[in-house]
Amino acid sequence: MTTTEKKISIMFKHYNQKIKDIWDNYNFNMQYLPIIHKSVKENKLPQFNVIGLSENERVHTKEKTVTFGIVYRLQLNNVPYQALVEGVALTEDYIKNIAEIVYKEFPGRILVTDNGDEKEEKYMSIILTSIDRDEILDRIIEEKLRSIFYGNPADIFLKDKCKLEFGNYFKDHYLNLIKTYIEVLSMRNIIIHNDARIDRKYIRENKGSTKKLGEKVKLDHIYIRDSFILMRGLCAITSQLVQEKIYKVDNKKTIIYHYYKIFEDKFKK
Repeated sequence: MTTTEKKISIMFKHYNQKIKDIWDNYNFNMQYLPIIHKSVKENKLPQFNVIGLSENERVHTKEKTVTFGIVYRLQLNNVPYQALVEGVALTEDYIKNIAEIVYKEFPGRILVTDNGDEKEEKYMSIILTSIDRDEILDRIIEEKLRSIFYGNPADIFLKDKCKLEFGNYFKDHYLNLIKTYIEVLSMRNIIIHNDARIDRKYIRENKGSTKKLGEKVKLDHIYIRDSFILMRGLCAITSQLVQEKIYKVDNKKTIIYHYYKIFEDKFKK
């Protein structure tokens, strides 16, 4: 196993463990919150105390109804929302890290664009204000990835914006799942920026959605699970294609190939 292959395998192993941890945390909360509610109701748990936000930090003892409200909010919104936001952030960071590895080993890929615009002025400024080659490369990679991930996330897979040798692979085999991934990202965005209420941007990005403007979304167990399976699958395929196409590695005994094959067998068209 080459150094890069090993590095990518370790990265995916860590990603997989973290996505499982988020999933376990979600399930733990959703399983035990009803038990907490029941135990509080039956006086089997001590009263809930909280330190106030004022400067004197006085401790407040909450009434049962307040505790019930907190448990209800956690079940209905906070726990599912947090799980999705963490899962999306972890997945985006993983794909960025894969691209960064490739760019550092093949810097020429940084300047490959679809329209010939190499952002010469921006890159020249970076070169002139950097100390050495490593800093120049790090800063250019950072700028490149920022511009890619601020754009349409579907283009990362369907137009191979990171130049990771995807070709038409995702377009030919996973077009509908990429659309689903975009919906998951849109959901993350409204959770963070619009109190989990459907906005016009969500509707524009997800044509055909039956959700209404201003509607407060609720995420159920199936939505969270399917989203995590999808994100892990996309990361596995990304890793496998990079190893096969760029590093010419065909190792079918890695954790990456394991999850890649599971996902392909179930969803590939």
